[in-house]
Amino acid sequence: MTADHALIAGSEVEAGTEEPPRRSIFRIKPLGHGRHAYRTGEGVAKLALLDPFGGGWTLGSRLARGLRYSARLMSSQVSPPALRCRGLEKRFGSITALTGLDLEVPRGVVFALLGPNGAGKTTTVRLVLGQLHPDRGRIEVLGGTPSDPLVRRRVGLAPQGIALYGELSARENLCLFGRLAGCRGRPLAARIEALLARVGLAERADEPVRAFSGGMQRRLNLAAALVHEPELVVLDEPTAGVDPQSREAIFGLIRELAAEGRTVLFSTHYLEEAERLADRVAIIDHGRLVACDAVAALIERFGGAPRLVVETEAGSATYEADRPLELLNAIASRATIRRFRLEPPRLDQVFLRLTGHAFRD
Repeated sequence: MTADHALIAGSEVEAGTEEPPRRSIFRIKPLGHGRHAYRTGEGVAKLALLDPFGGGWTLGSRLARGLRYSARLMSSQVSPPALRCRGLEKRFGSITALTGLDLEVPRGVVFALLGPNGAGKTTTVRLVLGQLHPDRGRIEVLGGTPSDPLVRRRVGLAPQGIALYGELSARENLCLFGRLAGCRGRPLAARIEALLARVGLAERADEPVRAFSGGMQRRLNLAAALVHEPELVVLDEPTAGVDPQSREAIFGLIRELAAEGRTVLFSTHYLEEAERLADRVAIIDHGRLVACDAVAALIERFGGAPRLVVETEAGSATYEADRPLELLNAIASRATIRRFRLEPPRLDQVFLRLTGHAFRD
């Protein structure tokens, strides 16, 4: 979805709902003189001219995710999904990495891929990139085959390992990767300058990358994946080993990519990242898809009861409590409670229930 077709306002929608919102508003194109053309998302083809809301918009994460969901529905009517897997199987000798994997990633969303070690996440990513071929099943990327050079040019990858040349400067690295992707001349130069500013490296653009901190290298690694303006951005552990400042900068960049209408597919070992960033989450275990939905929907369905954490003279204990007040009174009848807190269900509980594993590296 292009920027001119970005959804900018509408009714609040719970992420992961099955039905489109009744009164979402989509911007079609700017008309000049402070006016834009809009279309309502009610299944009718009518246009209304409205004054823009003015300034910028600051949207809560749930509202923003709901709006991207609505935009995805509109886009899916005219475009194939960013990724579609049907019955994927992949074996390495006697080891079965994927068994009948079915997965679909709509365009314009942030999509998180989670699973225990050995679940098949890396194999899935390599199939998406055309580095592997499935033994059985079908995979489509942006409506084509992953091995097609024209499709590959529309995909950007930031691998978990830093894929940069230490002897080259940040600017030279981006220029190299841009030229390898077929970019040239002034458009490439302008894109490089914009990316360096975007990842906070403009002032150190001409220094060799080997002198950069791990967080700076990770941000440049992401910039290299974006230099050719891909439609699908694949991030493998995008914040592994970075400092908090760089982590927040990467989070912000991922949100910007989603706002631009790009599709972001990322794997992570940090559940907090999936909760904060992802429109949808897929959990893979033993090479199969065990659940795929919005975070809120997964938690509602599989999260279980809230957790009550109680500290007494004997120490701290955690309970799953459907009736936390009754449980708290029962504990207070036999011990002195120093403090307590009630935690809502989280994604780690979902992960544990579905896979039988605590989430870990």
